[in-house]
Amino acid sequence: VELLTDECKSDYDDVTKKHAADVLDTTSKTIAGAINELNAGKEINVEASNETDLITVDVAGAVSTANSSYAGTLGAYVSINEENAYIEGIEINTAEGRTNKNADVNIVSSGSFDDLAIVGTVAYGNQTSADASIRVDGIGDQINSYIKDSNIETTGKVTLDNDSYYDSLIITAAGAISNGDNAMSGAIAIAVNTAVQNSYIEGSNVYAGSLTMDSDAYFNALGIT
Repeated sequence: VELLTDECKSDYDDVTKKHAADVLDTTSKTIAGAINELNAGKEINVEASNETDLITVDVAGAVSTANSSYAGTLGAYVSINEENAYIEGIEINTAEGRTNKNADVNIVSSGSFDDLAIVGTVAYGNQTSADASIRVDGIGDQINSYIKDSNIETTGKVTLDNDSYYDSLIITAAGAISNGDNAMSGAIAIAVNTAVQNSYIEGSNVYAGSLTMDSDAYFNALGIT
């Protein structure tokens, strides 16, 4: 018996002076409820994945031939996704007299975020000019892989795994030009990953050749200002 994930993918492209993008997705794959007993001699796979690919370009400019010129660009992205891969309320290979209990049980959940962001601002003023470019990314995914209220008997491997991947390249640029004495500019890039990952077994009996519970987080962020 094999259950493979559908991939949930979100793509967002935008060009704006100010923008905020929010993605709220829930992706779940499960063996539960409708099946009371499951017999398998080879492999059981339950996999849930969520992938978000984001490309944003934020630009703004201001020109004044009078006294002052001000410009600003703010790009903000918030991702709150939930990925669940689990087995609940199931008897696996517990039937009386069953001898073929070699199945590997794999419960895998993953969330990934890939971001390319470009933020730029230019201001020109006759006497005073000021501008700022700001980019903020916030990732708050919850990634779960678990066995609950189930009984599993196998001589194979039982694996619960969840992974969080964050890859981001943020380029922020700001420039100010003034014919007078005052020209100010600033560029800020902020990336925050507060993903929560859970691998657990609750209210269950698991008899297995080996049991592995693993959670890994990969955070790669490069900011150029």
